[in-house]
Amino acid sequence: MEEKKNLRFEEIARELKPIDPDVSAAWRIVLIGLDTEMLTVRELKEVYECLKENVGRGFDEFDFDPHFPDGEIRVSLLDEEVFCSKELFIEHLGKVLHSYNESS
Repeated sequence: MEEKKNLRFEEIARELKPIDPDVSAAWRIVLIGLDTEMLTVRELKEVYECLKENVGRGFDEFDFDPHFPDGEIRVSLLDEEVFCSKELFIEHLGKVLHSYNESS
């Protein structure tokens, strides 16, 4: 059942593309995590809740760190890291989660 949920979430995550190019680059890292099953819907819900409170969250090789100047967040996987607007990243993640919840 969890696998089906992740598959549907991944479809929505691919369909809803971020407008901001920096958020798009960070979102690509999230999609890699979903593709490789290194991230789940449940974990991304945790990330969303933590980031709204300005608290970082990490899973294995993934890190979502909101503690950077100018309102940026760092999204990283292993040696790859992308910086983007924390506000826009949270907004996009929330939009994807909301669409997923509406479809369930």
